[in-house]
Amino acid sequence: GDMRIGGNRMIVGPDGYRVTVDLPEHGIGGELALTSMSRPFVVNNQPVGDGRMCWLFVPKLRVYGWLEVGGRQHRFDGALAYHDHNWGRFFWGGDFGWTWGTMLPSAPEVPWSLVFLQMTDRRRLRNLSQALYVWRHNEPAAIFRHAAVTTTSRGRLGRTADCTLPPAMGLLLDGETPGVPEHIDITASRAGDTVHAQFHPQSYARLAQPSETRLDRSTVLCETSGAARMTGSIGGEDIDFTGTGVFEFLHG
Repeated sequence: GDMRIGGNRMIVGPDGYRVTVDLPEHGIGGELALTSMSRPFVVNNQPVGDGRMCWLFVPKLRVYGWLEVGGRQHRFDGALAYHDHNWGRFFWGGDFGWTWGTMLPSAPEVPWSLVFLQMTDRRRLRNLSQALYVWRHNEPAAIFRHAAVTTTSRGRLGRTADCTLPPAMGLLLDGETPGVPEHIDITASRAGDTVHAQFHPQSYARLAQPSETRLDRSTVLCETSGAARMTGSIGGEDIDFTGTGVFEFLHG
C-alpha cells in the first residue's frame, strides 16, 4: 500500500512501514522507518453499536529516522513503537465507546509488551467486551478475556487538552472532556498467570467530529500518553517493567 496526502506519505511493505511527514506550515517534518518485531494480531467483526468493526495491531516495532518539531530534531535509532488500525461499517456517535491502550518498556531489551481493549456502550454503563493481550518478544504469551480482566479507574486528569483537532471543533466542546482518568488499574488472572498494569495519563489531545447519529452531539477521541508499569508472572516467568503507555478513550 502507498498513501499520499500532499507531501506526506505512508508506504506499507512486507516487513513494516515507511512514513514521510511534511508539514512546513506547522514546523513539522520527518522520515521514519518502522519494522515489525512481533507477530500482528487481527480481530474481525466485533459488534460496535449497529455496525461491525475489525482491527489489527502490531505490539512492538523498531523505529529509525528523525522527526523535527518546532525547530528541534529528534532522532530514532531502534526505539520501540506500536501500530494499530481499525476498519468496518459503523456510525460515529452510535451506541458504543471504547478504551484502547498499549504499554511498552523503557528498556528495549525487556521482552514484554501489552495491549488492552474494553468495549462499552456509549454512556460507559455496560461493559460489552474486554481483553488483555500480553506479548513476549514476537509471540503472544497470554490472552485474558472478559471476566478474567478487572479494570478500575479513579480521579480525573487535572488539565485541559493539549490541542483539539480540527481546531474548529473546539468551539463546540467545553474545556473539559469526561472520562480521561487520573489513574487506571488493570488486573488479569487465569490458569496461574497473573498480570497487573498501571497507567498514569500525563497529557492528551482531542480528535473531534460531529456525530453521525445526532445533530446535537459530537464524537470525541482522547489520545493520551503517560507513565506505565506492568508486573506479574506468566508461565512461571516474572514480569516487572516501567515504560510508556498510550491510551485512547472514545466518547460518542
